[in-house]
Amino acid sequence: MSIYPEKTNISLIWHWLATKQPCLLLTMPLANIYQPVFHFIKQLLMTTSTPYSAMGGEQAILHLVDRFYFYMDTLPEAQGIRAIHQPDLAGAKDKLFKFLSGWLGGPNLFIEEYGHPMLRARHLPFVIGASERDQWMLCMNKAIADTPMDAKLETNLRNALQQLATHMINQ
Repeated sequence: MSIYPEKTNISLIWHWLATKQPCLLLTMPLANIYQPVFHFIKQLLMTTSTPYSAMGGEQAILHLVDRFYFYMDTLPEAQGIRAIHQPDLAGAKDKLFKFLSGWLGGPNLFIEEYGHPMLRARHLPFVIGASERDQWMLCMNKAIADTPMDAKLETNLRNALQQLATHMINQ
């Protein structure tokens, strides 16, 4: 799921380069034939920012997560999803920060520590219906509104998170 749907190929290429796979391809015998393509992709990616960097990197993601859990902890409308969480939200904050960091194109902190996110499988033990999804999105939309970012990025982020939250519904 890309934050920039119209740039899905760029997102895939970014992931590919970020995982250092081009090093393998550049050592292939026919790599010289493709050198102009690799140069173009490298130049394109150097001028294309990830949502992570466009938002402001680590500090912006930490702010977003802090605001999200602030709203979850304080909004009466979010009592349903707050009740699903542990009394101490520190672990949930840490995991959401690490997940969003990689999901938005920054360091893959969640994967490095926990492996593949498998979000739906990880959330199956919890009853998640449309009401819980809506409560989660209420908190996230408020947190996004509190986090400065480009209007198009904000819209794309809201839409992508809405799709992700809908995917978590298991009831």
